[in-house]
Amino acid sequence: MKINSILCFFLLSFLVSCGSDEEPMTPEEMTEESSFSVKVNGVSLSIANIQVIKNNPILLIAGSTAGAAKIVQVPLNMDVSPGTYPADGLYTSQYIEGSNIWNANNGTFTITKNDITAKRIEGTFEFDASPISGTASDVSVTEGSFKVNY
Repeated sequence: MKINSILCFFLLSFLVSCGSDEEPMTPEEMTEESSFSVKVNGVSLSIANIQVIKNNPILLIAGSTAGAAKIVQVPLNMDVSPGTYPADGLYTSQYIEGSNIWNANNGTFTITKNDITAKRIEGTFEFDASPISGTASDVSVTEGSFKVNY
């Protein structure tokens, strides 16, 4: 329950701060072609849920384990062109586990495809992240990839 509250807080903060009334995609809007995979400290996360939140001009792509126990989220511009970008740039990627939150402090995401007409984006990412508070150790997020509709 605690992690759901944290996830809701961050997602709500994200939506409110950007001032848009666009809704997250429903499971029906996501297709079986959607995927999200990632390793944290060398261990593959078993992603149970993929969420895409559109809040023009931001696109938040998040993958979470069952019960949202662990979450990796990658925010992008909707109209981002294929290329490689810093994971700790204008929109910072995050890893969330329990009540701990880590912000990317270096790393990259690479957009391999962004079809704004078909609303399909694909890419890879990796980043090292530090806790925003507390004494948790840094984490390494590697071999991240996503293919989603938005």
